[in-house]
Amino acid sequence: MKSNKTISISTSATSFIPMSSTTPTSTPTSETASSDTSALLTGAKVGTGIGISVAGLAVLSALAFVLFQRRLQSSL
Repeated sequence: MKSNKTISISTSATSFIPMSSTTPTSTPTSETASSDTSALLTGAKVGTGIGISVAGLAVLSALAFVLFQRRLQSSL
């Protein structure tokens, strides 16, 4: 049995906000919930992989810079 109730709330600015209350007709199945979860996990894996790659590249770049600077200082 579906119940539709509409409630209007009036504020001092004379605007009306209709609010309807209905009961859900279907609930998410475990298949739908698991597909949403796996999509989030895939996105998290991709984000982690990109983050680690960028951090590794930054560390290697800093190391190369320091070694290059030392080589320049020792050759003077």
